[in-house]
Amino acid sequence: MFGAGEVMRKGFVVTISTLLLLIVILLFLQANYRRVREAEGGVIDAQQIDYASYAFDDVATDLKQLFGPVVLVEREGGSSTVKFSDTFPRNVNLLGYKEFLANYSERINSRISLNTSRIEEGKLIIFSNGLRYNRNSSSIKFYSPDESTNATLYELAVFLNDYRVSENLSLLTQNGDVEFVVHYYDLNGSLELSGAFDSSSKGVYSVVLENGGVQVNVGNVSNSMGGIEVSLSGSVVGEVNLTAKGSWQSLGYAYDAEMVYEQLNVRKEGLVWVEKG
Repeated sequence: MFGAGEVMRKGFVVTISTLLLLIVILLFLQANYRRVREAEGGVIDAQQIDYASYAFDDVATDLKQLFGPVVLVEREGGSSTVKFSDTFPRNVNLLGYKEFLANYSERINSRISLNTSRIEEGKLIIFSNGLRYNRNSSSIKFYSPDESTNATLYELAVFLNDYRVSENLSLLTQNGDVEFVVHYYDLNGSLELSGAFDSSSKGVYSVVLENGGVQVNVGNVSNSMGGIEVSLSGSVVGEVNLTAKGSWQSLGYAYDAEMVYEQLNVRKEGLVWVEKG
């Protein structure tokens, strides 16, 4: 038979063993719980990253509807063609959209901010290679802040709801390193012209109308070689379509607005890209 001391020792060993086993089980459960939570957290973060991307895409779609223009980018070999279609006059009120964005952000428990200050200054679209498309209420400008657009061809179509008084479009030169094609339409009829211009010097063409006019600057525009600018004045209403072609390998574009999306552990910020190059 075992003595009282032996029984106590065995009981102590059993108790300690049981406690150690329980501690091991508890540590295992805690570690497993942490792994599950980490896995769940990874899934949630991945979902939030997707939500952030969706939010950027949604805002890009909204800005296209609010601001325009219609933009089509076509690539062939080592060159790209960009087509713009815009209407004038253009006045966009962003206040209502910013209120909508704030309400939407609150509904999905996130924080979305959109800085449109550069757009409000007329800096509308920036391309992946640095080219720009600026627009205010009565003019458009396609140029490069880095000296040259490297454009090889512009095709401009202008449709105006007014009567022509005079024009000098017909003086379009045939010499230059950038091809230039003009399709002009007003209530007097149409003009179809083709020629070229020197990308490093400034050329000015204009049409005087009964209620305003249109002016086209080509070549050295805003210290950018090979640029083009079209401005309408007075109460002229019209549509301007511009096609630009150049040796551009990749040409994605974004609205020049900084957006920040924050939700839980996810933060995404940057320009509002419509098409990645």
